[in-house]
Amino acid sequence: MKEINQKQETKVEIVKQAEQKKETKLLGKIILKKGHSLFSYNKETFAIELAEFKKLDLRYMPNLKTNNLAYFAQQRMQSLGKININPNLIYIPALNKKNVIKILKRDFNITL
Repeated sequence: MKEINQKQETKVEIVKQAEQKKETKLLGKIILKKGHSLFSYNKETFAIELAEFKKLDLRYMPNLKTNNLAYFAQQRMQSLGKININPNLIYIPALNKKNVIKILKRDFNITL
């Protein structure tokens, strides 16, 4: 009789694993002028280095037969690289490290 009263309740849970969609969000564009490089300034170590970015494959568009320059420019635009963003870094396009120091002082009020 005691065995019947001590019935164990078993719960059956159905768990379905759903795939999470990972989307890349465009935070902004940095267009480098001729001769410029992208530098990164580390807020913790106060170091200025060249920014590391992943190069993307070039996509060649077919030859377009149009006189509309705006349409032609829009079709030809492509990004050459993708930056892995670190929250402790400030990214600055400049000609050299001397100019990066000037920009940090002017825009971010950081003196080195």
